[in-house]
Amino acid sequence: MSASPKKLSYLRTFHFWYFASLADIPALRSGVFLGPVGF
Repeated sequence: MSASPKKLSYLRTFHFWYFASLADIPALRSGVFLGPVGF
């Protein structure tokens, strides 16, 4: 059972947004995600 690159990319994105949502307010207000991620 090998994971496809597309699935790995999806999981990575899911994990990013999951953890980002946990620290939603502080992260966005402090700009932690704004610099490195670029949104």
